[in-house]
Amino acid sequence: MSASGLDTLAAIQTRQSTRESVTKPMPKEALETIIDAGRHAPTAMNEQPWELVVVLHRESF
Repeated sequence: MSASGLDTLAAIQTRQSTRESVTKPMPKEALETIIDAGRHAPTAMNEQPWELVVVLHRESF
């Protein structure tokens, strides 16, 4: 198995489900990085059915 395969396996085995969130704002750069990573994820038949909603202010949700 390649080094990247081991990294992927470790990520799968150590992942956690978060059931609560924090109220402090996330830096814009971090949010953009996360969204960009999701955009590059593979999809079946390259459909890319992305629909994103980014809530920046709790009051507007």
